[in-house]
Amino acid sequence: MKKFLFLILAVFTVQIASAQTWALDSSFGTNGIVHTMVGYGSAKGHSVAIQSDGKIVMVGETGIAANLQAAVVRFNADGTLDSSFGDDGEVLIPQIGERDYLLDVAIQSDGKIVASGYTQVAGDIIVVRLNTDGTLDTSFDTDGIVVIDFEQVFNIGETVAIQSDGKILIGGDTNDDFMLARLNADGSLDNTFGIAGMAKTEFGTNPSFVKDITIQADGKIVASGFFINDLSQENFAVARYNTDGTPDVSFGTAGMKTIDSQSFHAYSEAVCIQSDGKILLGGHEWIDYGPKYDFTVVRLLADGSLDNTFGTDGVATARVVDGENYVNDMLVQDDGKIILAGRTVLGQDYNFAAARFNSDGSLDLSFTPTGMIDTDVSMEAYGEAALIQPDGKIVVAGRAYNSSTVSEFIMVRYSDGADISVAEISGSSLTIYPNPANDILKIETDSRCSIEVLDLSGKIVFSTIVENQSLVDVSNFASGMYFVRANSNSVNEVIQLIIE
Repeated sequence: MKKFLFLILAVFTVQIASAQTWALDSSFGTNGIVHTMVGYGSAKGHSVAIQSDGKIVMVGETGIAANLQAAVVRFNADGTLDSSFGDDGEVLIPQIGERDYLLDVAIQSDGKIVASGYTQVAGDIIVVRLNTDGTLDTSFDTDGIVVIDFEQVFNIGETVAIQSDGKILIGGDTNDDFMLARLNADGSLDNTFGIAGMAKTEFGTNPSFVKDITIQADGKIVASGFFINDLSQENFAVARYNTDGTPDVSFGTAGMKTIDSQSFHAYSEAVCIQSDGKILLGGHEWIDYGPKYDFTVVRLLADGSLDNTFGTDGVATARVVDGENYVNDMLVQDDGKIILAGRTVLGQDYNFAAARFNSDGSLDLSFTPTGMIDTDVSMEAYGEAALIQPDGKIVVAGRAYNSSTVSEFIMVRYSDGADISVAEISGSSLTIYPNPANDILKIETDSRCSIEVLDLSGKIVFSTIVENQSLVDVSNFASGMYFVRANSNSVNEVIQLIIE
């Protein structure tokens, strides 16, 4: 019966034209991966930004649980540490509280580096500005560090953006409400914004949290995140503000919009504005017991209503692995394609991951044969942020654990890979059976071919030479999607393979 089913599938094979597939860029770090121990103890990277000269800045913290120090690291475009910055590429910010965190970073037009976060146990927002050489900028609140305590409650600075006039926007939450703050260029609170420099949005009496902000071409500010409804379920949430911090009542309801995706838990982690003014919200939503989450991107029209021309009723999703798929950042390319970046969890595997969508919400099969990529860095890895380099290469950054307790800054870079042609089930010269497989895979070819099995990151996990027929033991392969590629003078085909 299985063999009969396979023959039916083979009859309906669809050939896809030759296309490029993205993979780890071997010219970056070691085989596309950069590992960096920072300071002392464990180090966790949370955000990256790219300078006009192509250098990469990453921020986070380092130390032990009871004593964490904010850290800034700068890399050359090839992933090596920039020795002209701080102490051989690293800057440790003087201790502010017991545990200091930098969660986001932006580059000013003059090249100065602005990072935001918070300090525990006080629960104050911190904003740091560095000169281009890594020294603290003493023109910014005299010592390069601003500490903000709104309303004597717990405050977090999650994200930072620089306005065209040099003013600095901070997004986060204060006492579990959406919060925006604006600083003048010298670090003082801008009293023309909101109330005494702070704008707050309450989604009823429910907790709400800003995770990202962006600035529209007209200067209006969009803040995205999530709120917790009366059933203790998370939903996407977004608010738009006028340039003075007042709610933009032309958006949603009184400047606010929530999206009920029919999921019990949905988190918006990133926001971008398209060139046509449409708003993209990137995140993940819970889809099944397990737990399981899918990459999710929502598109809104300028007035806050769902754009039904995008995906399915304004929502597009991607399932990189059949497990947990978490988004932490989103990018929009110049051609309008959308990149979601984050991590996957499947069993004991914690991998970096990304997916690319076309402008209509469909997965971009020119990115990889599935539109998605999952990268095993041989460590427990958490993708937190992403950027696009001037040459179009994509960097995903975050943290990874090299033991059960010690973590480090980590980055991977993807670039356009080798040409492949893909057969969805079977090629005219290549067949595999069974598919899905869990123990022995049978490979048949019309001629002598080299056979390679690749994982979603493009890494070759197995190779052999097949003379018409071969049996391959795949029982030790991790569950997930792979590609079987056949190469010879007359054959160049790829088949998607599922390992159960």
